[in-house]
Amino acid sequence: MKRCKHITCWTDCPFNDEPSRIRHVQVLCYGGDKYATVMDLQTGEIEHVNAGWLYRKAEAVKILRDVEDHTKKPAKIRMANLIYWPKPINRRKLERMIPHFVD
Repeated sequence: MKRCKHITCWTDCPFNDEPSRIRHVQVLCYGGDKYATVMDLQTGEIEHVNAGWLYRKAEAVKILRDVEDHTKKPAKIRMANLIYWPKPINRRKLERMIPHFVD
């Protein structure tokens, strides 16, 4: 079975009570439950995030925010079904990964 060493993905989960923004993160470890430990590649911050908030592409996170804004308007609720929903990272890939330890 192939083991994954470096898994990178995108998230818009807020870190340390800051406003949420799209971040490129590396997954350090996955405990088998629904949470993963990730490190922001730009700032080096480490945080525990729900694995459902980890997406394959950055564009998908932006589209998700557009959908949320779009569905708040009552007249255009029917169009929300036609918009692409983001694909989260595969959980089996997270389960097979080799964990990283940070000093």
